[in-house]
Amino acid sequence: MADEMSTYPTTVKITLVFLGIVAIIWVGFGVAVVGNLHPAFPAEPLFRWGMGITAIFAGLVMVGLVYFLWKRKHFAWWLILVGLFAFSLATFFDQVGWVDLIVLVITTVPIILLIRDRHWYLQPWKKNKK
Repeated sequence: MADEMSTYPTTVKITLVFLGIVAIIWVGFGVAVVGNLHPAFPAEPLFRWGMGITAIFAGLVMVGLVYFLWKRKHFAWWLILVGLFAFSLATFFDQVGWVDLIVLVITTVPIILLIRDRHWYLQPWKKNKK
């Protein structure tokens, strides 16, 4: 019989998928900015590269934190929650169009699910030793 805390609830799996999508969005956004494919950014290379590299870095950090969240490291839960709030604020304070609203929803869903499942992420657990 599997330990209740070592199995992944469906909402946790959904959260991890949404977090992966958030990471892909940020990496994709960064690549678009660096590649001068985003129409709203000026052509000045220093600004483009600075914003693009920052976005790519944020996406890659999110991938790393998702891995640690999957391994149920408590610090990852807190850092992801703070990061998602920051991503949401950045999206909200931008000129809000339909794409921004979609990104805001994709970013907000994991916040809600992380808070809903906080006991699963933050409860201490031990692996079964065989």
